[in-house]
Amino acid sequence: MNGKFDVTQSAQDDLSAAHIDPARGQILKKSVLLRRHSSRWPTLERDLSDGASNGLKLVAHAYHGHWFENDVLNWGRSEGKYADSLTDERHAVTSLSAMSRHLMGR
Repeated sequence: MNGKFDVTQSAQDDLSAAHIDPARGQILKKSVLLRRHSSRWPTLERDLSDGASNGLKLVAHAYHGHWFENDVLNWGRSEGKYADSLTDERHAVTSLSAMSRHLMGR
């Protein structure tokens, strides 16, 4: 291996370590959170966008456009929005469907 590779690998390791907090999880961009979790949290994108008014930003925001993954998921669980299991996921989808029907006057 050449010296340049070693420096690059070291820089990547430092960057990775700087973006992980064992309690709070990885610091992720909004797009990555959406890709990983929107199937189990249908309103995730809206909840992140409304973070300043719904309290999510206060507990899980790292810096501009980046969030602590575990804190986001814990907030979602506490609000009944994140489904940990298939049963929870069905419940979340059913609740969302019921809310949609209610809002549409059906």
